[in-house]
Amino acid sequence: MKFQLNPKAGLAALVLLACASITEAHTWTEQLRLIASNGTFVGAPGYQRGYSPRKAGVDTNKDMVYELNGQNIPKTSPMCKASQKIGNQTPGFDMLKAAPQDFIAIQYEENGHVTLTNDGLPKGTQPQPTRPAGNGTVFVYGTKQPSNDDTYFGIHRVWNADGTGGDKRGKLLATRYFDDGQCYQSNNDAYSAFRKSKSPEDGEVLCQTDVQLPADAGTTGTYTLYWVWEFPSLDPKTGSIITPEDYTACIDISMTSNPVPAAGAFVAKQDIKSKAIEAQLKTSFLVDPSAVPVLQAAAKPFSGEAPSSGPNGSAASTPTVTGTAKPKQSSGGQKPNGAAPSAAGADNIVTVTVTKTVDRSTAPTSAPQTQQPKLSINESAATSSKATGTNQAKPGITGVPVVQPFLPGRRQARAFSA
Repeated sequence: MKFQLNPKAGLAALVLLACASITEAHTWTEQLRLIASNGTFVGAPGYQRGYSPRKAGVDTNKDMVYELNGQNIPKTSPMCKASQKIGNQTPGFDMLKAAPQDFIAIQYEENGHVTLTNDGLPKGTQPQPTRPAGNGTVFVYGTKQPSNDDTYFGIHRVWNADGTGGDKRGKLLATRYFDDGQCYQSNNDAYSAFRKSKSPEDGEVLCQTDVQLPADAGTTGTYTLYWVWEFPSLDPKTGSIITPEDYTACIDISMTSNPVPAAGAFVAKQDIKSKAIEAQLKTSFLVDPSAVPVLQAAAKPFSGEAPSSGPNGSAASTPTVTGTAKPKQSSGGQKPNGAAPSAAGADNIVTVTVTKTVDRSTAPTSAPQTQQPKLSINESAATSSKATGTNQAKPGITGVPVVQPFLPGRRQARAFSA
């Protein structure tokens, strides 16, 4: 007996498979780039420890993804995946070379976590869980004294901005939203098409976490970065965490005494694929590092000042919760004031804070922040620039953006075409 597949059914199956693969895939750092003062990526890219390049037909997730999730994450969980031990640099995928106070971009694919909404899923597909504002928060920690014994709970929300948290071997360098406001990958969703329409260049746009290396990073040896992404599922009504879901990547920077040469002021109009995000170069903390995760509707502006410690000597930890339900997520609202947000061709994001903090000694931690921000950032007049000459010290990040509250995220398809 012969069976023939209906062409329409076959196409639907392929779409379903594609959507399933992109939502089940997770994120790791693809590459690192140096950033010149004009915002342009320069020099050769660098890579995280144990990097495994993407290959057709090869499941790179198992090699690259390090996920910490569930209600009971072991307190002894390593900060780094077993394949990301110190010194495990894949041949042909070298460390990034940088100098103290250089700005670098940590780039990663959004893998549908930003632009694939419930509206873009095939009929009958289980809705995605509700996520925190910004599709989650990225924390970047730095240390000159890494250890293979470093644990997730010994560092995350323990090391603080002034280096006095925990064992004091490292510090918190930056907080960002996972969604940088401009990145996208092509999929069946109108939101992906909207992001693409904002970028004149062809192809997809990687997300980025821009951070400045500290002045005390040293000019020899390596400086280690711990990239942590908090991405829990939330109760769509209360905003409480349903399931913690965190990811990490461990990165070594080969330090040098030769900083990136000065290249003038930031240039807004340039290829989006090789350009930093100006707002990220102006302030280290776009998200309150002591805040518990909130729904997008509850997001409030953040001053940009990072508290050095929480009530127990460290930034407040996020509470774990119970339950595994996957509530349906809202598909979004209408465009604000009848127009899509704009800013140098990007869909910019804002920062959030909540007044409640949690004592680490009484609340277990896990981590987070969500999935659909688009906001306008009215930046302060203060700007960041690099000093001229190769031996002069470059100023640190200056200026705090004046931010606006969140605009509705992930608009329905009809909102894009309105």
